[in-house]
Amino acid sequence: MERITRNVRDAVSRSAIIVQREIKLQLSKSGSPSAPGTPPGAATGTLRRSTQIDLSGLTLPNPRALVGPGVV
Repeated sequence: MERITRNVRDAVSRSAIIVQREIKLQLSKSGSPSAPGTPPGAATGTLRRSTQIDLSGLTLPNPRALVGPGVV
């Protein structure tokens, strides 16, 4: 059971890192002002830099990771 728990935590952690990377890539695209419904253009980079990962919810049976600005 411990091995399964470790594998689940690793998978959720790796997924969160991938999501964070994709968010930062989307926020790095230039184009100010952005059209409605599209990611904001990189004006100052503050939102991109503040995107963090919160892994405090990695407990079974429903492990989760939060990704976004100000989640930690």
